[in-house]
Amino acid sequence: MTNTGFLTSPTLSAGGTTTIRRLEDVDEYRQCEKLQERIWGPADIGGNRVVAMLTAQENGGHVFGAFAENGELAGFAYSFAGLGPDRGLRLCSIMIAVDERYRNQGIGYRLKQAQRHDGLARGIEVITWTFDPLQRVNAALNIRRLGGIARSYRVNLYGTFDGLNAGLETDRLLVEWWLRRHPKPPHWSTPRLAVPVSQVVADERSGLPRIAAIDTDVDSDDLFLPVPPSLAELKRGDLALAQDWRARTRELFLTYLGRGYVIVDFLTTGTWPGYVLRRPPC
Repeated sequence: MTNTGFLTSPTLSAGGTTTIRRLEDVDEYRQCEKLQERIWGPADIGGNRVVAMLTAQENGGHVFGAFAENGELAGFAYSFAGLGPDRGLRLCSIMIAVDERYRNQGIGYRLKQAQRHDGLARGIEVITWTFDPLQRVNAALNIRRLGGIARSYRVNLYGTFDGLNAGLETDRLLVEWWLRRHPKPPHWSTPRLAVPVSQVVADERSGLPRIAAIDTDVDSDDLFLPVPPSLAELKRGDLALAQDWRARTRELFLTYLGRGYVIVDFLTTGTWPGYVLRRPPC
């Protein structure tokens, strides 16, 4: 299998340089299996096996690995080829996983760029994937940094699981990453003022963020939908509160995306992080 010529990176503190390339043998796929189990647990949704990943790579998809200087797998990205509603060819990105020892070093971004490079080389215009809308770090990468958009919200898409996703239903946003578009197109630029659709306050006892009120009747071109700074911290501190976040943000996403709004940006400045939703021009 032919490797792609992606540059190495000297920025990793836990293994020197890393190289992004396609996986080459069964042992490397098995490393992907083990990494998934370390991150999500053996009973969670992160259970992509060797046969599925290898078959996808040999039939229009890809599995890129980020390998440390010592040969250790630091992370990987897995996609398969699919068809969109218009019957156009797309890549469906199933998973990006990064070992916790190698995080905050840009590996996830570099893996996404490898996917983009590969897609464009084959004439593919869009890559899609899903992610938990309450995961701030993923939202910042997918929407803010890569320039993806989202207009579809899926309720409990994968059902309930143990492991990392335990305790919450698996609601997901469907990201569309249009590969030839600039990450910040002028007509989708961040508005100066987006009207909040919920009121978030710090709980008096725990200090954790909670939603005090939501508004499903805001009429504005630009909306702001806050999310918690850390879903993991919220779940550890008060699972019932995390479940309330899921239920109430679900109502907001379904309401406004159902009215034609599109998620176009994610903001991390201000009191609370959150999504910018824009009403497309008529």
